[in-house]
Amino acid sequence: MNNVVNRSHRHPSEPPPALADGTIQVHSLRMGEMRVANDTGVLRTLLGSCIGLSLYDPVQKIAGLAHIVLPISDGRTDADGRYVDTAVKELIRQMNQQATKPLNLVAQIAGGARMFADSRDPTVGELNLLAVKSELQRLAIPFGDRDTGGTIGRRMTIDAATGVVDVHLLVNSSTPQWMEQLDATKVTSAATRKRKGD
Repeated sequence: MNNVVNRSHRHPSEPPPALADGTIQVHSLRMGEMRVANDTGVLRTLLGSCIGLSLYDPVQKIAGLAHIVLPISDGRTDADGRYVDTAVKELIRQMNQQATKPLNLVAQIAGGARMFADSRDPTVGELNLLAVKSELQRLAIPFGDRDTGGTIGRRMTIDAATGVVDVHLLVNSSTPQWMEQLDATKVTSAATRKRKGD
């Protein structure tokens, strides 16, 4: 089901549609964060053992992305986006606030890598994957296992205009220094960028 949210004929290397002023709104998520975009905009995050969960309604063009850190909240209320058992329902709730009719969602998941010589079996990444898949199945939301597991970090992006999800492996993400890339995204969080060639 790798093409479950690929509702566009746009090639992944092409820039997403721009706003009227030629800019594209880009929102970068850090660990435990989630965000919803309606009709335009790009949501993205960097992943290690965490899970990136994208939800998309292709008719209403509402996209949601969550950066999930752990499988179970155990009653914690510090951040709904950090845990599978709270993040999925909270992301759906936020998307419903943007909807004008019942949501018809499809999902993509990425991440869940074995990072930093994690010797536990199953690893945190594997537990996160199992929990997300179980929750999506419980809610009867079809999903694609886009790019998961392994030992390398990833960048996950969803385009709200088309539902296209891109997942890219991050070079050198098997070392702790790869998290510096996440810090670097702060400068573009909630910023805009011009179309290529402008």
